[in-house]
Amino acid sequence: MGACTRVDASPAAIWTCLIDIACWPQWHDRISASNLLGPAQPGSALCWREHETLSVARLTCVEPGRRLEWDLLQGPWPGQHRWRIEESAGGALVCHARSLAVVGTDQDVAKLRERLLVAVNDWNGRLRARFTRS
Repeated sequence: MGACTRVDASPAAIWTCLIDIACWPQWHDRISASNLLGPAQPGSALCWREHETLSVARLTCVEPGRRLEWDLLQGPWPGQHRWRIEESAGGALVCHARSLAVVGTDQDVAKLRERLLVAVNDWNGRLRARFTRS
């Protein structure tokens, strides 16, 4: 599941906001703590606490200014997160996609997808709002 949003900021500014993981709580008020454990490169771990739930992930793709991806290893939404940033008419187009590992679940997959899209749009909206306030 994924969605794109236009952000009134340069791709470089958006990249800085996404890769500065320790600053996520400044623009995403549901995150109380977040850290990158190691350098911003594939294989490094990141963790954050959202709604009192700890999530732990491993970076899988880091292309400065363009792409950031990770696999969620522990947390409520196991799967992949993918961010893509493209220059667009004086700002940037930011696309955020998430996959969800639903193998062996007895949950309604359609409802899970709906909740996942709500989460993607929530992150996109918070990122967009971070630059609207600036």
